Amino acid sequence: MANETPEVVQIPVKKHEINLSIQDILTPLTVFAQQTHVAQALASSPEAQQHARELAGLARQILDVAGRLNAVAPHLLASGTQGSQGD
Repeated sequence: MANETPEVVQIPVKKHEINLSIQDILTPLTVFAQQTHVAQALASSPEAQQHARELAGLARQILDVAGRLNAVAPHLLASGTQGSQGD
């Protein structure tokens, strides 16, 4: 019987590291509804406008809480680099 196991070829893949903070992710959400192209898209839907305002408010609240948490425990929200990235 012939060997039917497919050949496995490993291809080297370049590894890239991306570091994002909570601020990097949430800050754009706090102002996105004020951006011209978004405001124009939301203009025809009061419900979408309300959701956009709510999303911006929630993002501001999370940023505020993260800031207060960082003030009392600065390393708690820092990204872990000691064995947590699966290297």
